[in-house]
Amino acid sequence: QYVYTDIGFDPEKGVPPTSVYPNPSGSFELVYIKKYYTQLIDQITIIDQFGQPVFVKQFMPEDENSGYVLPTFNLSTGIYHIQILYKDNKTEIVKFIKN
Repeated sequence: QYVYTDIGFDPEKGVPPTSVYPNPSGSFELVYIKKYYTQLIDQITIIDQFGQPVFVKQFMPEDENSGYVLPTFNLSTGIYHIQILYKDNKTEIVKFIKN
């Protein structure tokens, strides 16, 4: 099941959408992801405009993941999607812009 949030409203049971900031990012080398969904994150993937994964982070059970800092210094300018796979197999996709 996919939950798509586009920097706005998440209709699923009143759970606020995951925040990505700064968004868009300029010269920042990192973006911060803050989730509100109660399940633990299993994996985060940054996907480019061509649908190709450019970054993958697999989480271990001992990782604290109510928030996570993503490295973006190696990303080119463009539109990306951050795909968050939760331990309960739900997936959230958040739009991210790198200036």
